[in-house]
Amino acid sequence: MKREKSSTATLALGIMVMTLFGQCYGQLTFGFYEGKCKGKKNVDVDVEQLIFEIVESAFKQDRTLAAAMLRMLFHDCFVRGCDASILLDGEGTEKTAGPNLTVRGYELIDAVKSAVEKNCRRRLVSCADIIVIVTRVTVFLASGRTNWYNVKTGRRDGSESFANEANQNLPSPFEPVPRAISMFQAKNLSVQDFVDTLLESHNALISKLVCIISTAFPEPQTLT
Repeated sequence: MKREKSSTATLALGIMVMTLFGQCYGQLTFGFYEGKCKGKKNVDVDVEQLIFEIVESAFKQDRTLAAAMLRMLFHDCFVRGCDASILLDGEGTEKTAGPNLTVRGYELIDAVKSAVEKNCRRRLVSCADIIVIVTRVTVFLASGRTNWYNVKTGRRDGSESFANEANQNLPSPFEPVPRAISMFQAKNLSVQDFVDTLLESHNALISKLVCIISTAFPEPQTLT
């Protein structure tokens, strides 16, 4: 597989994501799920293509999904690494933290997870990878199908999630500049990354995004 100003910021953000996706720590690989998902009659199912089709259908109904998924990906990765800990329900989890109360896209992740588990063995595909792949597809669709980037997969879902960690790690739009920069640097991101993000955050479509998303953060675990 290889718009106007309202989507320019989202696409620029997506391009920054593309740049950083390859800088992962952990034993992630391209095409991790190839040959691992057996559907009916033991026929191989292309996991990433299956996800693409579901997201494509959802995107036709809601073209703001790229901004929503970029935000979810950032809010997940910036706390404990890209481990889907933002999806865990319960009192005091990341999902209940102030910065995450307006995160959306959970229904799409649930729909993708349900479809994947109907076609593959249960828990084969991690929610962490689903967030990454779904975000990639929405960025591609929002770009008018021009910006496609490959992503490494093989992440394992986290089992712990704490609201206080999200509150402490996610920069506020009102964060003093020196502290915001230091928070970026703690995640192996540069001052230029911080500046680029601020320039893009003025667009109404992604006004709530204050940081770029990246798998430059250490991956807590990988699937084997």
